[in-house]
Amino acid sequence: MSNGTLQVRSASARLSAGLPGVQVTLQSEDARYPGSYAFVTGEDGNAAPLTLPAPDKSLSLAPDSAVQPYSTWTLLAEMEGYAPLTLTGVQVFDGQTTLARLQMTPL
Repeated sequence: MSNGTLQVRSASARLSAGLPGVQVTLQSEDARYPGSYAFVTGEDGNAAPLTLPAPDKSLSLAPDSAVQPYSTWTLLAEMEGYAPLTLTGVQVFDGQTTLARLQMTPL
């Protein structure tokens, strides 16, 4: 099975510093790769890189392929005092790192 990496970084929309303690739930949108994950951002606002399944990168090089060359995920970020944030269609490619920057809006 092929894999890609998801790196999550969180910050307050009004500050440039990282936002620690953001609760993140990740759910697969792709029937080929079912699964869900839950984790929390660290003191610097970053989460540990997460290895996720993805289709083989050779599909990205075949323009006539009918198969989507990436897996898709929905990310929900929550923290007390901030509006929940949902990202849909987060794409993860084989051998690549996808960066999800979460700009959390204070309530």
